[in-house]
Amino acid sequence: MGERIQFQLSTDLLSSEWDHPENAFDLVVFSHSSWYMSTPEAVQEMFGRVRPWAKRLGYAEWDPTPRGLRQTPHVMAVLLQLHIQTVWQQPPPSNIHSLILPEHARALAQKAGWAIADEGTINASNELEDGKEWEIYWAQEMAERLVRSEDGLVSGYAREVISSEAQLMKHMDVEAPLSLSAYAFVAE
Repeated sequence: MGERIQFQLSTDLLSSEWDHPENAFDLVVFSHSSWYMSTPEAVQEMFGRVRPWAKRLGYAEWDPTPRGLRQTPHVMAVLLQLHIQTVWQQPPPSNIHSLILPEHARALAQKAGWAIADEGTINASNELEDGKEWEIYWAQEMAERLVRSEDGLVSGYAREVISSEAQLMKHMDVEAPLSLSAYAFVAE
């Protein structure tokens, strides 16, 4: 099947230059990409854009509900990055811009004309080797940059709260943190 699979990376699906005939694809997949989008509405717009092109929509994203203490550092890193994004006009680059909960993803797909056919949570968490060094480290680094910044639009109280959140993450004594579980659905 390899020659029949197309990976379209770094593609602006919303561009008028990008189009396909009706039902050109059996399945369009959005995998761990919705948190990169600027807003939930952008996700819905993309779901709607690909609706005529595909027979099915596949979606997967981290489920931010921790199912155990070892997943807490991952969700805390996500929330800290989002918090920083909301108070700092020009934050350093981050991979998290929207927090899409499972029920939110379902609603966005349905508003875009899809009907959920199957869904579930995949509890295949992995030890956060890369995640610990990337997601958690980066959230703490962003917090430190904000606290040190001279951006006059960020209140002293916001800096204090974000600094406390970062410190709380550092003080968590979680051996071998795990990634969050993933929520996934297929829609028709």
